[in-house]
Amino acid sequence: MSSSANITVTVEDVNDNAPRFSGYKRLRRIRDGDSEDRVLQSLSGKDVTVVPVYEATMPSSASPGSEILRVYATDADEGQNGGVRFSIRNNAAGDDSFGIGERDGVIVYKKQRKNDLDNRFELYVLAHDLANPRSTRKNSIAVVVVEVKEEKSPVAGDLRGLERGIKDVKEQPRTVGTTGLGRQLEETPRRKKVAISEVTIYTTKKNHNYLR
Repeated sequence: MSSSANITVTVEDVNDNAPRFSGYKRLRRIRDGDSEDRVLQSLSGKDVTVVPVYEATMPSSASPGSEILRVYATDADEGQNGGVRFSIRNNAAGDDSFGIGERDGVIVYKKQRKNDLDNRFELYVLAHDLANPRSTRKNSIAVVVVEVKEEKSPVAGDLRGLERGIKDVKEQPRTVGTTGLGRQLEETPRRKKVAISEVTIYTTKKNHNYLR
């Protein structure tokens, strides 16, 4: 006598991978004894010796809501263990000027800087998976460096270009008519100097003279 049965075996994924960043600019070595690097190490794990670094520039005139950069990370695990979420784990220069999309990793300029003299920000972006329970989740950390570029006044730039384009050409007098006494009436240019900002522009004012 014999019997048979169907047995279904479900193999669950083991959360043995941490999210990995991609598309970054360079790698930064964690320095022993450096206070900031100790923070990075505590966020990413004691065995981590390098962290990826993204670099971005932002115009000083950027308005709130402007997208600055997108970071990318994937997890080799399956199911929930392979899901990735992002967060910023330090306040940029003591404020919350920047935010990040939890799902898409897009870093956004949220509101005006508290100090216009701040022209460099370092953001610590954390990527974690969605393993359950939370205590089994794995994290990775990346640094995002945002440089603020001061923009030159377009008016000053236009004037400098205008100055280079203007040529000082002296016009020859030309006859525009005669008087009843037979004298020629000529039109001659009179040069007038006009100062605008730091640029000198020459204009021509016409004057009628009688030839004698």
